[in-house]
Amino acid sequence: MSMVQPPTKELIYGLRGPRKRLVFTAKVLSHFERNRQRRLTGREAGGQLFARFTQDAIVVEVATGPYRTDKRSRFFFTPDRRREQRDIDIHFKERLHFVGNWHTHPEKIPAPSGLDLKNTRQRYVESEHTLKAFLMVIVGLAILPSGIYVALVDNAALNALSVLPAEK
Repeated sequence: MSMVQPPTKELIYGLRGPRKRLVFTAKVLSHFERNRQRRLTGREAGGQLFARFTQDAIVVEVATGPYRTDKRSRFFFTPDRRREQRDIDIHFKERLHFVGNWHTHPEKIPAPSGLDLKNTRQRYVESEHTLKAFLMVIVGLAILPSGIYVALVDNAALNALSVLPAEK
């Protein structure tokens, strides 16, 4: 059975508040697909997510990483923080805002570990921003959308998001 994902145009998740939708573009989904841990020896990969805010949506247009300077193993990923800050500075000039991080897990249906939650929450608390939460995305082995975990994380809560049905 092939684990290769057919092309996906975009994935849309429902949000509460003035922006009702979180959209992952085809470009971002392709980046996730290229970095999935398909082999038993595959190392975790990850990076940052950058979005444009529209009147009714948050559109994730760029996923960065992984980089040679990241620390990676089968069950571990630590990004190069200097490179991440450079990416934030570069993308901000393009009017793209850092909204969170993504990484892979070597499991079919991914779920966050305690360390994933701790790290995301710590970054949310220690970063300078005006966001109500950071986005946490974990890419697993199953075909999207079941092979992706998407949640909002703030200093107190983890709010898993659900993909909206495709419009016909």
